[in-house]
Amino acid sequence: MRTRLVCLIAALLPAVIGFAQEPPAVDPEYVLGPDDVIEIAVPTHSGLERTVNIMPDGRITFPRVGEIVATGKTASQLATEIKAALEVTLNNVSVLVLVREMRANRISVIGAVRQSGTFFMRGPWKLMDLLAAAGGLATKPNRVTGRLIRGRTEVISLDIASALEDPKNTANIGLQRNDLILIEEIERSKLLVNVLGQVRNPGTLEIYDDMDLLALLTQAGNPTERAGLSRAYVLRDGKEIPTNLRPLLVEGKHDPYIEEFKIKPGDVLFVPEIEERFAVMGMVGRPGYFTIPEKKKVSVLEALGMAGGQGQNADLRGAGLIRSRSGKPEMIKLDLNALLKKSNMAYNLNMEPDDILFIPERGKKGISVGEAFSTIYMWRYIGLPFLW
Repeated sequence: MRTRLVCLIAALLPAVIGFAQEPPAVDPEYVLGPDDVIEIAVPTHSGLERTVNIMPDGRITFPRVGEIVATGKTASQLATEIKAALEVTLNNVSVLVLVREMRANRISVIGAVRQSGTFFMRGPWKLMDLLAAAGGLATKPNRVTGRLIRGRTEVISLDIASALEDPKNTANIGLQRNDLILIEEIERSKLLVNVLGQVRNPGTLEIYDDMDLLALLTQAGNPTERAGLSRAYVLRDGKEIPTNLRPLLVEGKHDPYIEEFKIKPGDVLFVPEIEERFAVMGMVGRPGYFTIPEKKKVSVLEALGMAGGQGQNADLRGAGLIRSRSGKPEMIKLDLNALLKKSNMAYNLNMEPDDILFIPERGKKGISVGEAFSTIYMWRYIGLPFLW
């Protein structure tokens, strides 16, 4: 009897330890969203505890359950659904779900606050909640003006002084995920612009007469390696003005429109993150998703290196590249052994957006496209060894 009790305690110990660490304070009504990190445990059944990222499509994958939609639910509601699914095959099921990282409800504030940056809402937030998280205003309320940018074109004027004076006032507007609050000092507002996104020093900057885009980018520390230069734009008076920076900055081509574009007070220059990515999955050091830089192409060999190289049991001869053609995925076989040892460059293809470089385990049969995608959903964004 004592031996069985010790075994039971040992089986439950990982789950207990995992939840022993104090989780962040989360409103019980917090609604889960994409990129949130949650921890799931089934204390009555060992081996089912998992820490998972919610995928951009809102789903997670859990043993004995498969794919399940997590977004739009509270942690308690998700636990109930997982419990019901597990009870189809298991007895005496209890499920615990904790929110470890709230990445979905991002909101940002920049300008005349003590701490500009991105914050994560732990429930329904209003303007005053965000200002409190940012340490308050950096100057007197009557010396600032505020704007809320929602989506890509909607701009809402804010009455910050009224909201501070009476938080119950309608001026204390409710916030939504991905909202951006710009707070400017009135005394300098005629000289200020904002540079956001993939630049090294984003924030509010002071401009001078006839300042152009390149000078503004230099003042903001220049674009990062993850900058989607071809999709940059200027937000002016609520209208989005496309400003493709790639030809000039990457290809070295003269672009009179960009070179002569003048920045005006109140402008917002936004440089988005590159959306083109590829994946390396299977028996590699660091399986996951990687960005295709706008400045160069990435070959299969380079992609393998970015993923930490092949694992100990990698079957390089059975490697493949999953690529979508006309909306349908197909597998392109790659003999990476011939590429690495015999320098057969015919296999060193350039990675294209949404490609998946796949390295199977030695001794295993080849995997189908469908099986590969199923496994990718389970491990997407998780830096753990790839299992088959």
